[in-house]
Amino acid sequence: MALACDIRIMNRKATVRFPELSLGLMPGWGGTQRAIRLIGGTHAKEMVLLADPVTADKALEWGLVTYAADPDKFEAMVDEFPAS
Repeated sequence: MALACDIRIMNRKATVRFPELSLGLMPGWGGTQRAIRLIGGTHAKEMVLLADPVTADKALEWGLVTYAADPDKFEAMVDEFPAS
């Protein structure tokens, strides 16, 4: 679902990955196609083929997230964005 959002904010303590891979399934809901558009084929393949969790710093570097916030500043950063 996060890949479908226009703005993605990630807590620096968090990691992201495709959970379907731990079940031996390909990511659904267009996850692989959206990942390719966001971060390019090389990084998307790395996420799918290695199935390793991606840190917030790496996700920010790749363009997977828009912002990465320290844990103590995360909620304040989210609250700064308008609800609409």
